[in-house]
Amino acid sequence: MSQKQEIKEALERGEALTRLDCLNRFGCIEGGARITELRQSGMDIQTEMVQHKNLLGEKKRFARWSLNGDQASTKLAYRKSSTGFGWSV
Repeated sequence: MSQKQEIKEALERGEALTRLDCLNRFGCIEGGARITELRQSGMDIQTEMVQHKNLLGEKKRFARWSLNGDQASTKLAYRKSSTGFGWSV
């Protein structure tokens, strides 16, 4: 399965993805490019800018992509857990 197809299916399941998610889960270095391709194919993908502190305590912003409206089957949230940050329903 192509990286683009894997990202598409994850978004359709209601998952929200970042560049790091794309790299870690799908081996996709250019997650933003795959998102652009999916948008050009007609998917209604929204970008949310998320702010998070890095290991040095500095605030950093990054994009998180998800499907708009009824295209996604569930909604996930980015939450802090005992093991760090991650996505949960």
